[in-house]
Amino acid sequence: MNESASICDGDTYTFPDGTIGTTAQVQTSTLVSTGGCDSIIVTTLGVNMPSSQNVSADICNGDIYTFPDGTTASTAQIQTSVLTDVNGCDSTIITELSVSTVDVGVSYVPPGLEADLSGGTYQWIDCDNGNSPISGETNQSFMPSLEFGNYAVIVT
Repeated sequence: MNESASICDGDTYTFPDGTIGTTAQVQTSTLVSTGGCDSIIVTTLGVNMPSSQNVSADICNGDIYTFPDGTTASTAQIQTSVLTDVNGCDSTIITELSVSTVDVGVSYVPPGLEADLSGGTYQWIDCDNGNSPISGETNQSFMPSLEFGNYAVIVT
């Protein structure tokens, strides 16, 4: 009779004849039944190695990140999550979490306004009109058409 078995690295396996295996191997076990007949069992033992991977993740300041093990964080850190893989062995995921802060400041640069962050995407809004987007105003600088008003910019 042939059979297959597998263990996780570092575990042990007891073959039908009582011997112990810790490495990938083929073991022949000869057993004698109470009637005096021999039974031969050939066992192929495989060893599954633990898996590990490194992951980088980035969130915006104020957001919450959920790690693979279900824990959460809102600050920059390195988190080690140990899970069980499909073979029942340890799977380690090391996540390096960074937190990005977007500069949402606005400066008065005569004759208009300018978002302090360069290189982002912008949408200027009219705060006096329900924070509605101002059509076509998607540049870092904005020149209001009215002398007075309240304006803001959405920066991504």
